[in-house]
Amino acid sequence: MPFTLSDWDNPTTCNRSMEMGFIMKMRTTNNWFDKGAKATWEKHLLPLKDRVDSYLEIGVMEGQSMRWILENLQPTKAVGVDPWVTPRDGKEEAYAMFRDNAFHNLRGWLLEDDFDLKLIELSSWQAFTGPYIDEDIPDNSFDLAYVDGSHWGNHAMEDMMHVWRKLKSGKGRKERLGGGIMVVDDIHRRWHRGRALVRPAVEAFRLAYDGLYSVLYEVPHQVAFIKHMG
Repeated sequence: MPFTLSDWDNPTTCNRSMEMGFIMKMRTTNNWFDKGAKATWEKHLLPLKDRVDSYLEIGVMEGQSMRWILENLQPTKAVGVDPWVTPRDGKEEAYAMFRDNAFHNLRGWLLEDDFDLKLIELSSWQAFTGPYIDEDIPDNSFDLAYVDGSHWGNHAMEDMMHVWRKLKSGKGRKERLGGGIMVVDDIHRRWHRGRALVRPAVEAFRLAYDGLYSVLYEVPHQVAFIKHMG
């Protein structure tokens, strides 16, 4: 088997986790979140805990980033979108493992009657254009969104455009944190075999949505846009 399961030695827990009666180790094939986004989110997103009531994530993978949000920002509603499939041959077993790990890592919230967590097993395009769009992913309804789906530039641009409509609008540029926040991952990636990746999509988004956002933070691998209008 090409991937090996491992448990985090010191899993993060919180009061909500203990109240819900589940304290379990994170199960993952690669602890990428602790190595990458965690420090950035602790610095920039953790101070926003009191204003994040709803969360949307594109690209759940093994549930590491989703679980950090649920434990630390503690929204009352969260939606994750991931097809858990890959077009590359020979990876079906790996992606089945990613899915199993995600449902294991998020199981406590999925089973909690008083918490609204939905994992939609579709591509983002299918989720945004299908029957889920009004029921589970309504427009102008999310405080925070994380875009970490397909790394192809055209897919990333589509995800950003769809997600932008789902974020709550602010009251103008003077209220810096008045609207929802969209975090986009892997912005350091530009080209692969002559095809655009995430960075050119982010640059195009900046131009197309100029005047409708401000930047909460930008680091080499991520950028966070605050929605003011649009």
